Amino acid sequence: AAARAAAGKLADKAAPEGLYGVIIDLGQPYGCMRKDYDELQVYQEALDEVRVNIAHASSPQLQGHLSNGLAAMGQMYIRQYYSQITNGAKEDKGKCTVAIALCEEALSIQRALSQDGITADTLTTLASAHGCLEMFDGARSALKEALNLSSCCDGEESTRVASFHHKMASICYEQVNAIRAQLGMHMEYMSTNSMVLYHSRGSRVLVAGLQKNQQYNGIEGVVMKTNAPRLRVRLHAFDNKEIMLKPENVCPLFPTAPKLQEQLLKLHDLAQERI
Repeated sequence: AAARAAAGKLADKAAPEGLYGVIIDLGQPYGCMRKDYDELQVYQEALDEVRVNIAHASSPQLQGHLSNGLAAMGQMYIRQYYSQITNGAKEDKGKCTVAIALCEEALSIQRALSQDGITADTLTTLASAHGCLEMFDGARSALKEALNLSSCCDGEESTRVASFHHKMASICYEQVNAIRAQLGMHMEYMSTNSMVLYHSRGSRVLVAGLQKNQQYNGIEGVVMKTNAPRLRVRLHAFDNKEIMLKPENVCPLFPTAPKLQEQLLKLHDLAQERI
C-alpha cells in the first residue's frame, strides 16, 4: 500500500525515473504474498515503460531501472520454479530458461554501469537457473564471477562471500553425483546390457529411429522424466526443447575414450574447486 501511494505521488509530480524504481519495488511484496500474476504484471509494466523512455532518451538511471527490473523478474521465475518443486507441482523448466535470458540481459547493463554488488547478486540468480537445468559448468562460471566481485566489494570473510562458497559447494556436489551416476550407468550396461537405467531421470541418451521429426535423430539428450510408456527428453542442441519419446527411440550414449577422460578430469577439477 505504501509503495502504491508513493508511486501515485511520483506520477502526479511527473517524475518517471523515480516512479519506475517504486513500481519495481512493488513487485517484492506481491512475491511474498505469492501473487504471481500481480508480481509479473508489475514488472512487465515497469519494463515496458522504461524501454519506451530509453528509446527516446537513455540515461544511467533508466538503464539501472531496466537492469533491476530484468533481474527481479528472473528471480521471480526461479522462485516460482522452486515453489513448484516444493509443492510437488509439475515442474516448468521453461521458467529457468526465461530466467537465464532475463539475467543475461540485466548483466550486460550492470557490467556496463560497473555495478559490481548488484552484478554479483544477479549472477547468483543466473547460477541457480543454470543449476535447475543441470547446466553445472554455467552455474559454476557465474558463481566464480560473483565470488570475485563480492570479494572485492565486501571482503573475503563477508557473509555474502560465505553464502556464495556454500552455493558453490552445493553445485559441485550435484555435478559430481551426476558424473558418477552417468559413469555407473555405463558400467552397468556393459555388464547387463539392460536399458532400464538409461530410462531414469538424468540419463544421457541418443535419439534414434524417429520416422517423423527425423531432425532429432542422432541428437544427444537428457531424460527429464518418465511418463510411462514414454520418456521426456531435453535436447540442448534445440534450445533445451523437451520432447516425448518411446523407449525404443533412445539408445545409450556410450562415451568415447576422450569423453571418459574429460569426465575424469572434470571430477578432478571439481575436487580442486576453491570452496
